[in-house]
Amino acid sequence: GYGVLRYDGESSRIYTTEDGLAKNTVWAVFADQEGYVWFGADTGVLSQYDDETFVTITREDGLASNAVSAMLQDRDGNFWFCTQGAGVTRYDPGSNHTRPGGGTITTFTEDDGLANSFMATVVQDLEGNLWFGGNPKLSRPLNATKGSLFNSGSVTRYDGQKFTAFSTTDGLSSEVIYSSLVDNAGNVWVAPKGDEVSRYDGSAWTIIKTGALGLRSMYQDRAGNLWLGTEGVGVKRLNGDQIESIEGEPEWKFGSIYSIYEDRTGVLWFGTWGDGVARYDPSIQGADAWT
Repeated sequence: GYGVLRYDGESSRIYTTEDGLAKNTVWAVFADQEGYVWFGADTGVLSQYDDETFVTITREDGLASNAVSAMLQDRDGNFWFCTQGAGVTRYDPGSNHTRPGGGTITTFTEDDGLANSFMATVVQDLEGNLWFGGNPKLSRPLNATKGSLFNSGSVTRYDGQKFTAFSTTDGLSSEVIYSSLVDNAGNVWVAPKGDEVSRYDGSAWTIIKTGALGLRSMYQDRAGNLWLGTEGVGVKRLNGDQIESIEGEPEWKFGSIYSIYEDRTGVLWFGTWGDGVARYDPSIQGADAWT
């Protein structure tokens, strides 16, 4: 890994372990309600940055695992950390606001009702439920009395009291989930390993075929467009149930889009695997929209 890059609109700077970052390979980034930026690393740490210093959190501080793949702060101010193989950790900072230290840490695993322990994504819906998506094929085996080698289910809903697991038997298109989002109407979307997305409207799952193999990321912009980042074929846009290619899209070397974000000006940013960062301005037509 090469650390993290900060861009202020005019200049950029790279931060690495020499600056205090815990690891140079970073899987997840998010800004909390206080403005602190959190970085989830691949093999052992979580770093928090306050514009001056990094603070590192590890298993010794109560994390379920040092490998953090996704993070979220819920409406009540609690932090949720998805781990690779150890479930999810909830951190209630209490009166300590968002700075590490103090507060209450609780870890949830399959024993608590989580569908599996290998979690890759988390979102909160309009009703306050948390949705976790992951990969049961990488989770720990169950004992024979439960009737399956692995836990059944790749998506888990948490309503604050109990966990409810969903699998392909409930209408999901796949057991392996890479990304998720809640759209403006309150529907929950999950992107699996494959060419279909699953949408939950509060009562049932609907499968939409995209034709874009290997979905890696999803994002809904302020105009309501749903953007799909793929594994190998670049960016796609979902218009209703129809998939669209984007005019003027660059010829990606690898074409794998792992993250999507819309900034305050309406410009979309795409984080890629091997092709750097791409910027798309929807107010401009054609190839000139891309930088």
